[in-house]
Amino acid sequence: MYGLIIDIYEASVRNLPLLKFNKNNEHNRTLVSLYATIIEMTNSALILRKSGAFTGVDVILRTTLEAHVDLINLANDATYINSMRAVYHKEWIKVTEEGVKGENPFLGFFKDNSDAEEQLAYHKRELAKCLAASKMLTNFEKFKMASMEDVYRSIYNSLCNESHNNIRSLNNRHFRQKAEG
Repeated sequence: MYGLIIDIYEASVRNLPLLKFNKNNEHNRTLVSLYATIIEMTNSALILRKSGAFTGVDVILRTTLEAHVDLINLANDATYINSMRAVYHKEWIKVTEEGVKGENPFLGFFKDNSDAEEQLAYHKRELAKCLAASKMLTNFEKFKMASMEDVYRSIYNSLCNESHNNIRSLNNRHFRQKAEG
């Protein structure tokens, strides 16, 4: 696996000078952003591994894999960006609604902010437009769209597990089986 990560990183960086895009086109910008995310996250995972660290690498690789799936889907279907936009607005709605309540000390910016209600209304309108064009896809649906169902049910499952503190992830993080012998 480590060799594969190195190969992916080197190929991505090697092909970077060939990259041409229209910065005024949202579709192009998003594709390039996904490509850059793959490079940056892969590099971060390699730095951690080269330093001897294990914890955190799988969490970073999860983000890398998700960016890869999004890149495939967006490259193959220009309307996929509607689903990405829908998630963007949904997440802003969640944080803005919580902030407008004025009870969360981490979201004090929104409290008594006259623009917050306007921002919330904007994101709700935009979310409605996105959902009229397409639905928000589950992670499985994204992997299926990219013809990567087997990856979802195996590698992605393992990578996701490492972002949680359940028994499986805790054992993987902190205990190694002693070799018989």
